Amino acid sequence: MTPEQVKLVQDSFAKVVPIADAAADLFYDRLFTIAPEVRTLFPKDMTEQKKKFMHMIAAAATNLHQVEKIIPAVEDLGRRHVTYGVTDSHYERVGEALLWTLEQKLGPSFTPKVREAWTATYATVAGVMKNAAAAAWTQMSALIRAYDWSATPLGPMQSWPQSLKTAVDLLLANRFAIALAWGPELTLIYNDAYRPLLGTRPEALGRPFLEVWAEVRETLTPMVESALAGKSTYFENRPFSLTRYGYPEETYFTFCLSPVRDERGANAGVLITAVETTKQVAANRAREMRLAHLAAVVEQSRDFIGVCNPEGTPLYVNEAGLRLMGLGGLDAACAVHFTEYFAERDRAFVRGEATPTCERDGFWEGELTFRRFDDGREFPVLVNIFPVRTAEGRTIAYATLTRDLTEKKRVEQMLRKTRSELARIARQTTMGEMTASIAHDIKQPLAAIVTNGNAVLRWLASATPDLDEVRAALKRIINDGHRASQVIASIRAMFGKGAQERARVDVNDVVNEVLALMQAELHGQHVSVKSELLDELPQVLAHRVQLQQVILNLITNAAEAMHAITDRARMLRVTSQKQDDGSVLVAVADSGTGIDPDDMDRIFDAFFTTKDNGMGMGLSICRSIVKAHGGRLWASAGVPHGSIFHVVLPTDGGASRKMDRADGPVLKAGRPAADTGLETSPIP
Repeated sequence: MTPEQVKLVQDSFAKVVPIADAAADLFYDRLFTIAPEVRTLFPKDMTEQKKKFMHMIAAAATNLHQVEKIIPAVEDLGRRHVTYGVTDSHYERVGEALLWTLEQKLGPSFTPKVREAWTATYATVAGVMKNAAAAAWTQMSALIRAYDWSATPLGPMQSWPQSLKTAVDLLLANRFAIALAWGPELTLIYNDAYRPLLGTRPEALGRPFLEVWAEVRETLTPMVESALAGKSTYFENRPFSLTRYGYPEETYFTFCLSPVRDERGANAGVLITAVETTKQVAANRAREMRLAHLAAVVEQSRDFIGVCNPEGTPLYVNEAGLRLMGLGGLDAACAVHFTEYFAERDRAFVRGEATPTCERDGFWEGELTFRRFDDGREFPVLVNIFPVRTAEGRTIAYATLTRDLTEKKRVEQMLRKTRSELARIARQTTMGEMTASIAHDIKQPLAAIVTNGNAVLRWLASATPDLDEVRAALKRIINDGHRASQVIASIRAMFGKGAQERARVDVNDVVNEVLALMQAELHGQHVSVKSELLDELPQVLAHRVQLQQVILNLITNAAEAMHAITDRARMLRVTSQKQDDGSVLVAVADSGTGIDPDDMDRIFDAFFTTKDNGMGMGLSICRSIVKAHGGRLWASAGVPHGSIFHVVLPTDGGASRKMDRADGPVLKAGRPAADTGLETSPIP
């Protein structure tokens, strides 16, 4: 490395020191993401490990100009990596994670030159560790050569038979954990890979095999005797209770004991190949436990849960699914294509739309119809489909979680009927109250009109009509007619007034509440809803229930206006925005048949209706409510279809700014509003 690179590394690392803990967290998170298999090489609690990592990086950065100072520590780490099972690919992943972490933490200051300097630094350190790891594999050969074998039943190495020498060379050249128990005392010889299996117990080289593993002697003895008798034995994930680190632990090994013959053909020793599987067994048990819990959840679920292969053949259906579909068992469930679970009218959609969408987007959700296999009964369901993929992203199955909506639909239908009945009763009650009020208050002026009319007839029938009296009576008739009109106007105003108590109301909340209330009905009428509500809309001083009634009436009218539409989408759009004068504008637009221009000014008149079963009171009452709040309600034609109803409400509780057609529009007519996407018209 050049002096410039050393300085770049040291300067950039100085910026990381204040955030060392966060950098360490980020590094290990990245490492475990790109190389998840290395997670098992580290302890569960990473606190000390992270400190050691940052200390090592600090030492490397500080002593780059005197590399010899850090070589012993780095070599020791490399030798320990042999025990951990670290490979060359692991070193590459560590380097990738280190550079990624530095880039994230240093930001723009992590220039290409800084990256090059850190790459050279890591290459130097990793190279030392790799060399130390490679050298560690030859340590046992040196120990075997240096050991005083004359003190064992095997005698000096020079006197060993060729069969023993060959067996020792074989195990030393192998990276698998291999040991050899030779001679009358089964003297133990082993390679580097076998050493970690011994733990921290005293060096076992040259000692009797069964003495080294004294705590499991009774288990191993018959295995050894069988091998010496010429029979190999193999065990997979065999449990042993061992004390290798000063405390008892439950361990698992997969191993094989095989006889080794000498020059005379006699079984002179036992070759032991072993792999410790403690971690794998623990991981398998944890996975099995998770699968057992998942299976319990799946089997106890009341929803349909199923899995099929990519070709559509069912592989599994839970008990609830079998009952829901009227199937006698899993064999029957797997004997048909998965699309046969759906009503015939939905099958083409499932094949052509739902499944491709699931594959593209990772899921599909929607309401469809299932068909029972036993009685053919069809029922609505909410279907969730998602792919099951390998780590490489290849789809190997499709799974579904499906809920029966029969009861939900029944309740919704009942609620719709109840709401419709309540609305009918409310209309009848309102009309009854209005009728009673009109009958009571208009009785007097009508009686006066009749009386004066009769008087006029009498005077005109006399031989000499008193024209002055006739004129006076006619004037009284006219006055009484005006009185009757004023009575009706006052009654209408009374029914248009809001409650005395008003509060600050968020109009967006009112709109969302009504949309939630109408959701099932709009869905049933195949109406798509798009709401574009301005955030941080000013609140208005209003009676919340009355505003809900206005919005509900407008949305209901919009849905009914689209009932006969079949050649285009039934789209309902509700928007809100703030006007220049501070007032709030709410617009409800539909893509229906629109309003006849000749009727545009009459639709708010009482008792005027274009519906066969309409009463002509809804829009009149809505406008009265809005006016009682100091606001305005008007309608305009939509572009290219439908109509738009606009509600303007003041935010100060008083009347909003008066505008007539000469003043021009709040939003320019005939052009889309930037915030709402709706065509607007001048305020009347």
